[in-house]
Amino acid sequence: MQLLSKKSDIKAKLTQLISECKNMQVAVAWATTNHDVFTTLIKNKEKINKFVVGTHFYQTDPKFLEYFVDDDKVRVIKNTGEVFHPKIYYFNTADGWECLIGSANFTNGAMNKNEELMICITSDDYEAESTKHDIWMQITKWFNIAEIIENDYIENYKKHYKEKQKSLQVLSSGTTISKSQNNYNSDIFSLSWNEYFNELSLTDNNDLENRLKVLIEAQLLFEKHPAFEDFTDNERKKVAGFYEKRDDGIDWLLFGSMKGNGLFKEQINLNNSKISEALAQIPLTGTVLEEDYINYNRVFKQAFADEQNRLATATRLLAMKRPDYFICLDSKNKKQFCSDFGLKEADITTDNYWDTVVNKMFSCLWWAKNEFELSNKTEIEVFNKRVAFLDKLYYNNVPRANPKSYLSQNYPELLNSSSIKIVSSRRWEKSEKDNYLDNWWFKFSDDSLNEYEYIVFAGAEDYKNEQFKLLKVPTSFLKDNLENFDINADGLMINLYILFDTYIDMRSNTHVNFKDFLIN
Repeated sequence: MQLLSKKSDIKAKLTQLISECKNMQVAVAWATTNHDVFTTLIKNKEKINKFVVGTHFYQTDPKFLEYFVDDDKVRVIKNTGEVFHPKIYYFNTADGWECLIGSANFTNGAMNKNEELMICITSDDYEAESTKHDIWMQITKWFNIAEIIENDYIENYKKHYKEKQKSLQVLSSGTTISKSQNNYNSDIFSLSWNEYFNELSLTDNNDLENRLKVLIEAQLLFEKHPAFEDFTDNERKKVAGFYEKRDDGIDWLLFGSMKGNGLFKEQINLNNSKISEALAQIPLTGTVLEEDYINYNRVFKQAFADEQNRLATATRLLAMKRPDYFICLDSKNKKQFCSDFGLKEADITTDNYWDTVVNKMFSCLWWAKNEFELSNKTEIEVFNKRVAFLDKLYYNNVPRANPKSYLSQNYPELLNSSSIKIVSSRRWEKSEKDNYLDNWWFKFSDDSLNEYEYIVFAGAEDYKNEQFKLLKVPTSFLKDNLENFDINADGLMINLYILFDTYIDMRSNTHVNFKDFLIN
């Protein structure tokens, strides 16, 4: 076994193995043609036994795909919700076999620019036969679900590839640049699942429970009936968002009230078959493809005689059927949602909703959390409905605290330090609710105490994210005072209620003072 930490060594090893092997099996997330290892691959094309490449985020160069059109040995995993992300290079050699597994894609960035790490396993290593079998089985599994590359697919892929390049450079570079330069200016993309879930839990827990009731019951209705047109009149009204009675204990106006949309209500009441046909394009379980959404949008528009952009009504139904992929965008949440996701309100239509909204969900760290790592039933339920729950963050267009612009202008060294974690809070003012304390509410995981040297608590001084108070607190201080802080029942999250004027933590009885850590 050998560890390869230099890109020059990784490049040299792959070039050698491709040139000298008897045959190869490869599975990578992305591939490009602008590097020397690709040139070597083409010269040894006949040695390819299986090559599986992903296309998520459109990072694979269409030129690479064009080289292997209709080649049964090179297949593609199409752009779906689940990110295809392996990097495995297996080679049968004259003396046995070798396999490289690690971080390096088959791209120019991996071969010439990025910091990568690969482990080279060989047939001489411990339990080599078992390892070889596992590698073979995994690559074969991916190969069998992948598809042969066809010209029609490449032509469609090229259109999206060209549109995505600017934002992809931001995603793949990992650099922080100003809001005017890119759409990925908000911390919503970098929130871990724990952080996202706790953002949802910050406000009224009853609201979280009431919202869960809506989505759980909606899912049960879709499971109960083969088609939307088979729902009862009241069931259709509930899912469509204009059933105002609460005789079942559920507030069906949550996640986008459609009670003011007359034409939509009329078509729901008439049980327009086109609406049912449109919803049938979206699978109730499993992966939702862009093609599914395109078909949904096409049929949904046929239900109405005019050409209006019915974004709110179209996405309300989607959020009810697949809340893990879709958020209902309406007047109550659209402004702040667009602000956080770097979008212009007027630019979003049902025709581009997949590209402008859904694809951005796949870029969020919290979206890809493994369900089986979740701690309790409520958290699992919210995870399975995680995109629709963005409405809870943005309802009434209340801004979330986002200090990145302020920090980049005034304290860029804090943003760019790997030893510092930024935790932010909006203002919780007595004028908003009597039980608020004129405080910031900072909530963070206990894992942070071991991962970082400092936590910077950024408390908003306004509702426009223009000014912040910053407390740079050593994690050693937090660990020393851990018994003095409020920690939630599962022991994973620490809560601080720090007052605006005194910087004292009011969440616990000991009232730890943080004023000495103020840096501005």
